[in-house]
Amino acid sequence: MFGAIVPLQYSIAPVAYAEPGLSIPKPNTLPGQSVEDQQADKDKGGKYAVEALIPKVTKMLIGFAGITAFLFTVVGGIRFMVAYGETEAVTSAKKQITWSLVGLVIAIFAYTIISIISSIDFSK
Repeated sequence: MFGAIVPLQYSIAPVAYAEPGLSIPKPNTLPGQSVEDQQADKDKGGKYAVEALIPKVTKMLIGFAGITAFLFTVVGGIRFMVAYGETEAVTSAKKQITWSLVGLVIAIFAYTIISIISSIDFSK
């Protein structure tokens, strides 16, 4: 019985026909430089990376550092509230808040410096 069912399944299976000439469309919204910009940038020695890519990545990393510093400030504040007067826990929480605020200020200054430097035109 089983030997008759298996060949029967394969004999009545539908045939799939692929349409010739199908291709995956290439969207115009891919990230990064277009092909024309890459060709134009090839002769400039990678000016795109220096003028656009590196400042963007640096600003993103500085933003991440700023968010992390802010979160550590919040965690330090929670630790301070939960300390209930224990001098060692209060001191530890105060140090955490202090150093996270120092990190936040450094991240803000770094972002400012990178923004100023990336806006300067060095081609002159």
